[in-house]
Amino acid sequence: MAVMRKCSTASLFRSAGRLGSFILLVSLVLLFSSLALAQRDLGTLTGTVTDPSGAVVPGATVTISEASTGQNYKLQTSSSGDFTRPALPPGTYTVTAEAKGFRRVAQPNVVVTGGSRVGVTLALAVGELSETVQVTGEAPLLQTKARTSAPS
Repeated sequence: MAVMRKCSTASLFRSAGRLGSFILLVSLVLLFSSLALAQRDLGTLTGTVTDPSGAVVPGATVTISEASTGQNYKLQTSSSGDFTRPALPPGTYTVTAEAKGFRRVAQPNVVVTGGSRVGVTLALAVGELSETVQVTGEAPLLQTKARTSAPS
């Protein structure tokens, strides 16, 4: 003989509520973990624009151009002459800076890899915007986290 349990409507809603909360929690965890993984495939380009004396140039226009696709990203330097462009796909970029009263300066061959933070310092020279200064050399990668290894 089977024993029949009396089920109230309130207990059914409590059970459904717990299941709904669990499904919502699992969905949020999956969403945020996939977003975190996607960020590892992208890099950040950061830098400072200065004048010939080494003083920062606020409000300078910085253009970041991806060599293979021609994709351009334009931004302005902050009041401290800094700029940051996160979420860049890996690739080789040319970083150009310009400001009124200065010659345009370009830093080619800036390599951004997934998860990297690359720093570029652009020094503007006094002159007209129609003149361009080409910078040679490679931008070093900035190490934002100290890596330690366990002794063997």
